[in-house]
Amino acid sequence: MEKLTINHLLAYAPFGVMVTKDNWDNILRVVVDRYELDTYDISINVVLELEAKLILYPISDLLKEIECNVTSFTPIKILRQLIINRGENQNIADAILNRFLEGKIMFDQLPYFIVEKMLEWHFDVFGLIPKGLAYNINTLDNGEEDNSEQGEHNQTPDRKGTGNGWEIHDGHPR
Repeated sequence: MEKLTINHLLAYAPFGVMVTKDNWDNILRVVVDRYELDTYDISINVVLELEAKLILYPISDLLKEIECNVTSFTPIKILRQLIINRGENQNIADAILNRFLEGKIMFDQLPYFIVEKMLEWHFDVFGLIPKGLAYNINTLDNGEEDNSEQGEHNQTPDRKGTGNGWEIHDGHPR
């Protein structure tokens, strides 16, 4: 059985990724330095020890409007513009992103600045949701899972709320 690794957590931790577990009533922010811990923080080592799961957006949400830092945007449009701003024409930008969305290239074949942006926005670049190592943020509060993103792993903690159940503050779900 696969497990969440320290490498997974270290990739997301600088961007305040959140974790929870089936039997927890709250979510916690992952921090790298245990001396930075606040009331709702958890260190990487404790996440690994307790086998908590990350809360992430599935890659398919790159095409949907999300809210981050109180701003609504469609991530794929921002990524496309970032590629164009680096000197590529729009056809190249579209080709890179389409090949990624179609699964013809993997995240490690993308330009680093694109991967970094997806990590910052908490997208599942490592394919953790289908492996049951992360929760799909869209279905976390209502207990319903989209089996196309979750594979066999369709358990989520029951959360109260409407919509996706989370408010976005400083770019992070809370």
